[in-house]
Amino acid sequence: ATFRIYEWNEPTLSLGYFQPYADRQRHPPSLPCRVVRRTSGGGAILHHSEVTYSFSLPAHHQFARNSNELYLRVHRALVSTLGDLLDETSSELLRIGTNSPAILREPFLCFQRRAESDVTFAVGLTSDWKRAGSAQRRRRGGVLQHGSVLLATSAFAPELPGIEDLSGSLIPANAFVEAWCSQISSSLELIFQRDSLTDSKRDLAKRIESERFASPAWTNRR
Repeated sequence: ATFRIYEWNEPTLSLGYFQPYADRQRHPPSLPCRVVRRTSGGGAILHHSEVTYSFSLPAHHQFARNSNELYLRVHRALVSTLGDLLDETSSELLRIGTNSPAILREPFLCFQRRAESDVTFAVGLTSDWKRAGSAQRRRRGGVLQHGSVLLATSAFAPELPGIEDLSGSLIPANAFVEAWCSQISSSLELIFQRDSLTDSKRDLAKRIESERFASPAWTNRR
């Protein structure tokens, strides 16, 4: 099992696997940003003032066979982590699930869409703001789950308030990462060992980047 948490070198828009490239014109604030395409579905994510994570499990692991349980355990750990970092009032407004009404046409941005496993921040009794969401991709029996945690508002997606904006509490990224790693380890019953990529894996990553994620043919394929 491998758990990674990372930030981006520059504000970047990642399109879901099935989103048409032309749809990015629907969101003018993010037009100055570079664009990549993910291997998982869902709406576009503006990677700025947020933290991105990825979690991969081999096919034989118990949680690799249960999609919903994996979502819930990762998101429960996230809610617990944020609850420890925020004041009591804000902590009580965090939840898994949504009170917002169903949207007939899915918005362009992921954080304006809703799913039962999303981490939300309650606003009143009948609506909420999505603050974290995840997607999964299965290949050869293994599973990759990755997602984004919106910490603060980005100038390139000003319609999306972050956790800091809603709670009034500053969340240092390093403190958040340390605390979440600990909670994830407990929630998934795993003992993580800090490591860095080997030279061979870095070379492989560069090749995959060149052949796929940095290629206009991949990004513009839809």
